[in-house]
Amino acid sequence: MSADAMTIARGGIGADQSHVGEVRISAPPAYSGAVLAPPLVRLRARHPRIRVTLIGETRYASLGRREADIAVRLNRPESGDLTVSKIGEVGFHAYVASGYAETVPEHDWTFIGYDEGMASSPQEERLAEIAAGRPIAIRASTLEFQVAAVKAGGGVALLPDFIAEGQGLRRLTLAGAALSRDLWLVVHTDIKDVPLVRAVMDALRER
Repeated sequence: MSADAMTIARGGIGADQSHVGEVRISAPPAYSGAVLAPPLVRLRARHPRIRVTLIGETRYASLGRREADIAVRLNRPESGDLTVSKIGEVGFHAYVASGYAETVPEHDWTFIGYDEGMASSPQEERLAEIAAGRPIAIRASTLEFQVAAVKAGGGVALLPDFIAEGQGLRRLTLAGAALSRDLWLVVHTDIKDVPLVRAVMDALRER
């Protein structure tokens, strides 16, 4: 019965062939803040009757249960009646505060990373490889705090370039440190061709 109700709900949004209504977007919170505001504001300028709700979350909202209509993901979904398209890549590099690498010997570097909730992510596994036994002394669930800790001289962090750029940080050139992850745009197949949803998807591809 729950699945049938969700199918009916998706049918409701699909019945409206205009650019009017609300679209809920699930995306990583740091990426949302750093990247998605300008394209969504431009979308609203073109289609002022579209309302956008941005759900910045590290957990994955269910598109099948309509917790969100569209999702931006770093992992490609492998199940569900979903339409998935690659919209870009996210680069990761090792960053430090200006002067850190010049004043702290490399064997004494400390590292800044995620808490245990992200231990299996590719970037956290790469950070452990870079650290090579040196301490990951500061852990945080948010990228914003990791950036703040790096800027304060707390150590080396493997950060996505979109959040590190413009922060006055120095990118380190370390063998094997660079990492790239694909970025995916995901929508339930039932609503992928709805004009309202399609307009928002096109805006996210512009970013």
